[in-house]
Amino acid sequence: MSRYRVWTTGQGEKIPINKMTDKHLINTIIYLETKARARMEVNLFACYGCAFQGEMAQFEQDNAIERIETMLDKEDWELMMSPDIYKIYWDMVLIANKKGLT
Repeated sequence: MSRYRVWTTGQGEKIPINKMTDKHLINTIIYLETKARARMEVNLFACYGCAFQGEMAQFEQDNAIERIETMLDKEDWELMMSPDIYKIYWDMVLIANKKGLT
């Protein structure tokens, strides 16, 4: 059994990430980063769209907005992705780095 994680393509094909072509590997890394960023931007938009009453509620909303903006600015993928997705993402990044692709 391979020690590498398996990526499931859009067509349902399962590929060990160490067997992905260089182009597929880089495109998947970009895809995961794009999806994570989009998810955070939706959350940020939702925070901006809410109107809370009371100082504490507004304080918490402002903190949530600041946390999301910080994640986006720092490209903190670990916090922006679910743990399962982040694990495979990080393995892909390590493989890409070893291949000199990044």
